[in-house]
Amino acid sequence: MTIYRKDLSPTQIRDFLDYEPATGLFTWRARVGEDPSVKAWNTRFAGELAGTIDRRGYRRIKIHSTYYAGHRLAWIWMTGEWPPEDVDHINLNKGDNRFSNLRLASRSENQANVPAKSHNKLGIKGVCWKPTQGFHAQIKKNGKVRSLGHYKTAEEAHAAYVKAATEVHGEFARAV
Repeated sequence: MTIYRKDLSPTQIRDFLDYEPATGLFTWRARVGEDPSVKAWNTRFAGELAGTIDRRGYRRIKIHSTYYAGHRLAWIWMTGEWPPEDVDHINLNKGDNRFSNLRLASRSENQANVPAKSHNKLGIKGVCWKPTQGFHAQIKKNGKVRSLGHYKTAEEAHAAYVKAATEVHGEFARAV
């Protein structure tokens, strides 16, 4: 499934879709023409919600046999340019494509704005248990892991992570 293709212009996207920035929803625009297939398409799809939600929770919209990520289409719709890198969902809701919930991000910034991994047994972001050393805090930026030390309690380790995340990731820091 292709999601980062940039072969459609903003004008072409606006020809196919309407976008409501306050709700983040895309609807299909009516097509122009006298052909019976155009009339049939308009009867069935014009004004209807565009795309589907994939298994990861992202809205995908198919145009000319290619799937496009809804959040990237929202960005180009509003700015007139394809996003140069990632588009981050501020509130973590992958289906919430309101323009106020989207921001440009590097891959590292986008990865900073994620919750604790589901396989994290402690459920505390940036903290793991090491039987011989106690609670270990660490942070990752641009693919490099930095140790923040070992602590007696999970709360102390998490406090170290929160402090470092704020310094390292700024507005993209997520502590939980």
